[in-house]
Amino acid sequence: MWIKYRFSDNLEDAHILKFKAKDNNTNKKTYVVILTGDELVKLRAKYRNQLFDKIVRTFLGKNKINSKIIECAVNTPGIFYCFNNGISITCDRCKETIENKKLILEQPQIINGAQTVNSLYEAYNRLYLQN
Repeated sequence: MWIKYRFSDNLEDAHILKFKAKDNNTNKKTYVVILTGDELVKLRAKYRNQLFDKIVRTFLGKNKINSKIIECAVNTPGIFYCFNNGISITCDRCKETIENKKLILEQPQIINGAQTVNSLYEAYNRLYLQN
């Protein structure tokens, strides 16, 4: 399972920003990636529950909180980010390709954000099935 994203060093048009870990004894890197809801839904549809294999708490279903997330995504998608943000993804390996400015994640795992991603997926299915 691989995920590829474009990145830029130009902050004005950046899709991905890269930060080095403060500890100089490690080679860890952190990337801040801006994804649309559509991109998250496509990831969830493509990889299904593989994205959540390492997560402690999987999707809790359409409980009160998740119903509100779905409602926000369906009724007010323009402000969705204001209320639902901060999905964390880890991976086994990460590679930057300079020539086509892509970030490639090997074995990506969502470790924080299962409720948001799965609620977006449910909202998409609700809208798709209605239309």
